[in-house]
Amino acid sequence: MSVQYGAARLKIDSEEEPDDRLLGEEVRKLGFHLILPDKSDQLVQTFTVSGMDCSSCAKTIEQHFQKMQNVQTVTVSFARGEMEIDHQLDARQVQSELNKIGFDGYVKGKKTSEAPVRSFEGISLILSGILIGLGLLIQTSGVAYLPNVLYGIALILSGGRVFRSAYYAVRARSLDMNVLMSVAAIGAACIGEWLEGATVVFLFAIGNLLQNRSLARTRNSIQKLIELSPKEAFVLTDGDVRRKPVEAVRVGEILRIRPGDQVALDGTILNGTTTINQAPITGESIPVDKKEGDHVFAGTLNMDRSFDMIVEKTYQETTLAHIIELVEEAQDNKAPSEAFIDRFAKVYTPFVFLGALLLMIVPPLLQLGSWGEWFYKG
Repeated sequence: MSVQYGAARLKIDSEEEPDDRLLGEEVRKLGFHLILPDKSDQLVQTFTVSGMDCSSCAKTIEQHFQKMQNVQTVTVSFARGEMEIDHQLDARQVQSELNKIGFDGYVKGKKTSEAPVRSFEGISLILSGILIGLGLLIQTSGVAYLPNVLYGIALILSGGRVFRSAYYAVRARSLDMNVLMSVAAIGAACIGEWLEGATVVFLFAIGNLLQNRSLARTRNSIQKLIELSPKEAFVLTDGDVRRKPVEAVRVGEILRIRPGDQVALDGTILNGTTTINQAPITGESIPVDKKEGDHVFAGTLNMDRSFDMIVEKTYQETTLAHIIELVEEAQDNKAPSEAFIDRFAKVYTPFVFLGALLLMIVPPLLQLGSWGEWFYKG
């Protein structure tokens, strides 16, 4: 059993169907109210979401969908770049809502092509760095306006994504680091400090790019784990071999595993001998000989002869499924220091805005300096 505070959701893993009435009574004893979903109309879908730069982007998406009437629950995983949503909307409506807040999404597994956004970002950053360096060289020669023009172009190139994320964050009534950096860059440009504005946004964009690439590698690793499990199995029924989706195979059914096939589910060999490569699951570098009565794991590779096996675990209960679940939970669950930083950021960002405004207004009113001087410091 697990409780997700952010999504206000109680998840129970049980071999038997829980009694909704008894469950509701137990929850009421603890002082809470249980709202059961309408199982007739609900649709739980997983969307792959692109455009998330930081964990606050995930919060922005969650807050947006939680306000909608036809959405029961929504959970966004920044680490996996996915959104699990329990809703009564059309998939195109979900995509449209994501576009409204500056993100792109599609039902997981149904995307056919993807724009080369990451390469464009890398090229923009390289050009920004070149323009900043060129501006510094020209500035030493005494040219007045040309360096600022180069800094301005660099600011737009490296800060385009930051400004876009900040715009949608403000629309969603959320103050995040993108908003903070955008205000700082625009303020620097307003007072003529183009070099400072361009440099700050350039360094911030590099940090975001490195973080996104690290996350992309993590997401690819999880995807490779998922791909280890075959999508179909060959089930023996009345002497015939029939192809069947692994999700539909039940405990007790008999599977035929051919040479070169991946084992579809966890089970025990009924007849035959073979050699199994168990490296994806156990890490063993040498294939293992298997005989009648031996256990085999889903995702392992049959390297020798055909054999029949009896299924002992469903698709969701296999060892491979548990490994994938643990990896995903490790990505989603934050260390205490990370959780503290997230809580701190929620307070830090608004207070920085307030402090900057007070610093720009109060000292000049008290005759402690000029407006321009304190605006620069703010």
